[in-house]
Amino acid sequence: MSKTLQLTAADFDPLGPQTRWLRRSLFFIYTALLIYGLFRPAGPSALHLFITSDKVMHFLGFAGLAFCTRLAFTHASAWKIWSLIILCAPLSEGLQHQVESSRQFSWLDICANLAGVAAGALCWWITTRLYHHYKTRQPL
Repeated sequence: MSKTLQLTAADFDPLGPQTRWLRRSLFFIYTALLIYGLFRPAGPSALHLFITSDKVMHFLGFAGLAFCTRLAFTHASAWKIWSLIILCAPLSEGLQHQVESSRQFSWLDICANLAGVAAGALCWWITTRLYHHYKTRQPL
């Protein structure tokens, strides 16, 4: 079995338990900002730089959410964390129109949300690989 597959959540806590409150505070602030952005009456007009800029914002928002969530809850079950994030991606788009009637439901937004979750998971995987490499001084 490879060393990477043996890495557990308990092994990855580079900032230590003394910064857990900081990581969780970052998570709650980020989540509050994402919720505000998703459920506000209309997307910010300054960010309409191009036609699909809304999709880019959905992608970046959920990529950051996925990474921040995993960073804040490193010792939680990975299956539970990723399942909740994947569930939130389409659910947030469905709720968007229910909460704010001026917002439109879009399948492309759901795709952008899920792609963002995948990108956040990839960033998390790269981070754990780099940390493991740094900790053990073994080749990537």
